[in-house]
Amino acid sequence: MVDAADAFLILAAEYNRGITAPLKNALDALYAEWAGKPVGYVSYGMSSAGLRAVEMITPVAVALGMTPLPDVVTLPLREVLDSDGRLIPGERRARSVQLLLEELRRYAEALSQLRKPAAA
Repeated sequence: MVDAADAFLILAAEYNRGITAPLKNALDALYAEWAGKPVGYVSYGMSSAGLRAVEMITPVAVALGMTPLPDVVTLPLREVLDSDGRLIPGERRARSVQLLLEELRRYAEALSQLRKPAAA
């Protein structure tokens, strides 16, 4: 499934100022399948809105040959959860996600040439 994808959007939760073990394990379980593909991030957490997790995962993504996008959509939980715990991201963040997805598409198209086998 990973090999067939052209790009990735990682939802990065921040716990204890870092990334979750399942996310790190998912990335480490594969190697070549990630290479040459762009990755965008939507992060969430409390005070840093998950940015510390993105800062921690980005060097891992680079080591796997991925191309991280520069912009991150953040979800500060104190701002985006209603009193019942439902996500209400707001129009600005919804638009930011759309822009991030469009940028992922553009990067995926550009990087597709690098993923083609070299001519013999």
